[in-house]
Amino acid sequence: LPAKHWEAIVMSDNGSSSCNLAFVHYCLKNYEESRQFYNHIREGAHSDLRLISYDGLALSYKGQENYTEAERSYTNALEVLKTIDEEEKHPETASFYNKIASIHETLEKYKDAKKSYKKAHGIIKPIFGIDKHLDIATSHNNIGSVCLELAKFDKGSRHFLKASDMVKSKKGEKHPYVATCLLN
Repeated sequence: LPAKHWEAIVMSDNGSSSCNLAFVHYCLKNYEESRQFYNHIREGAHSDLRLISYDGLALSYKGQENYTEAERSYTNALEVLKTIDEEEKHPETASFYNKIASIHETLEKYKDAKKSYKKAHGIIKPIFGIDKHLDIATSHNNIGSVCLELAKFDKGSRHFLKASDMVKSKKGEKHPYVATCLLN
């Protein structure tokens, strides 16, 4: 689109229209167009829109299996978050650490993945309580998966059992996620 159209879209409602259009392009697998919108949004945008922009850029890069650029976008999002959440105590910060860990896992960088998953776990644990939230169970499951890849089977098993026990206590023994944890 010509520059005047970008400005009109971004200024129309603080950029949310651009975010919507970028996401539509992403869903249609028009990754280049999606990135054009997301790149334009983040230039001079408020931190909330910059986060959305970096997240969208990462999704677009992942869609094309360009994991290095996806990781860079998630890392940039974390830098934006650190200006808002300096002490790294917000669930959104944990979410981006999980996203980075997922990229590391895809790239078979398991030690890095474990480090990021543990960082996310350390953030959400005090927020949601030690054994009281399903996000904690997911966190244990993520760490357990990486431990298996690192051939740390005892540690992996302990994390899977913790995850399974948490889900059982919240959702009951027949919940599908219990089976997922146990099958790992």
